[in-house]
Amino acid sequence: RRGAARERGERGESKRKRKEEEGKENVMALLARLSAGWRSYLVHSHALRVARCQNLALLRESRKNFSAEVSEDEECQLHITDACVERIRRLKENAEGGNMLLRIRVDSGGCSGFQYSFTLDDVSEEGDRTFSKEDVQIVVDEVSMQFLKGATVDYTEELIKSAFEVTSNPNAESSCGCGNSFVPT
Repeated sequence: RRGAARERGERGESKRKRKEEEGKENVMALLARLSAGWRSYLVHSHALRVARCQNLALLRESRKNFSAEVSEDEECQLHITDACVERIRRLKENAEGGNMLLRIRVDSGGCSGFQYSFTLDDVSEEGDRTFSKEDVQIVVDEVSMQFLKGATVDYTEELIKSAFEVTSNPNAESSCGCGNSFVPT
């Protein structure tokens, strides 16, 4: 009896050790997949930041060299809806400062690769493109303008949210369900 009990105990112990080893292997495999995913994400994010900086430098340089060749008709436009104008106007009335601009940026991120960012600002920066409709202004930096040429900016009020949105963008191949991020063409 003692021998059989000892044998069962040893089998149980070896089973437990095997399960622990399998668990460790599963954890290690999961960590390896996660670290590979994070490395890929970080490399992609860094590449986008570098490309954004390089594009900005190229745009500034090309504008210096070729600004005389660009006609007014070829300049890119940003379409602003009446709802957007009305909302910015109401925000200006509620704010204590006088000059309020809506700044639109395109940043890397979001569920589709790039995302729109809307902020209120009181000054435009060097290199910003300014778009006006009635008494409101929208500013867009040079790099973001590449992704927003011909786009329509709107203000929507829905049950679940009220927000500024880019409702139509000819430079977007697809967008996510919330409309805040997109895949460029």
